[in-house]
Amino acid sequence: MVDRIVKEINICLENDCYISALGMALTLPDICGKAKYPQWKKQNVGLRYKKWYDEYIGFREIPSGPHSEDFSYLSGEVVYSLRNCLLHQGTPNIDNNRITEKRCKMDYFILVINKDEHITSSEFALNHDGARSGCGMKVDLYSLCGKLTRAASDYYHSNKELFDFFSVSVNTIIQSHPRAAKFHCELCRFSFLSEIVKFSKLYSKTVLRIPISVGAFKIFCKTAFL
Repeated sequence: MVDRIVKEINICLENDCYISALGMALTLPDICGKAKYPQWKKQNVGLRYKKWYDEYIGFREIPSGPHSEDFSYLSGEVVYSLRNCLLHQGTPNIDNNRITEKRCKMDYFILVINKDEHITSSEFALNHDGARSGCGMKVDLYSLCGKLTRAASDYYHSNKELFDFFSVSVNTIIQSHPRAAKFHCELCRFSFLSEIVKFSKLYSKTVLRIPISVGAFKIFCKTAFL
C-alpha cells in the first residue's frame, strides 16, 4: 500500500495536482509511525508522527553554521502542524500555537511550487538590539513531497513485517475495456426490462409505452456506466 500511495503522489505531481500530492505525502509519517511504534495508541498519534519524522527525516533538516540556532527548519512539529492544517482545515499553513520549539515559530510559512528549481529556504532578520524578527520559511512543495516519499518508501521496504495492519486491497470495479462496457450495457438492459415486466404485470390494464429506441438505449447504457 505504501508503494501505491507513493506512486499516486508522483502521478499527482506530474499532473499539477499539488495539494492532493502534498496531502497524501503528509500521511506517510502517520503510516510509518504506526508501524514503528504500535504500542502508542490513537491518543499518541501526534507523538509517533513527530518522532518517526524526526528520526528518519527531520535530523537532516536542522541548520548548521553561523546563527543556525535562529533559523527555522522543517521539524516534526512543523510538518505535523502543516499536516493538521491541510487535512483538517484545507489550509497549507502551520499553527504557531502548536509548536513549542521557539525558533520554529514563524511569522510566515510559504509553499513554493516550482518545477525547475526545488529550493527550501529559512529566513530571519536581526533588529538593532540583536533580537530575531521577520522569521519564516519558503518551502518547496516538490522537495517536501520527495523527502517524505523517499523516507517512507525506504522504511517500508526495510521493515515490511511491521506493516501487518494493512488489511485492505484496492480493486478496479468497472474497466474501460469495450467488452466490459458491453457486459454492463447488457446487464443494464436486462435489469431495465425486468422492471418493465414487473410493472406491466402489476398494472396489466395499463398500456405501457417506452419512448426510447434501441440505439438510444445503448447510448444511455454507455453514458451511465463509462
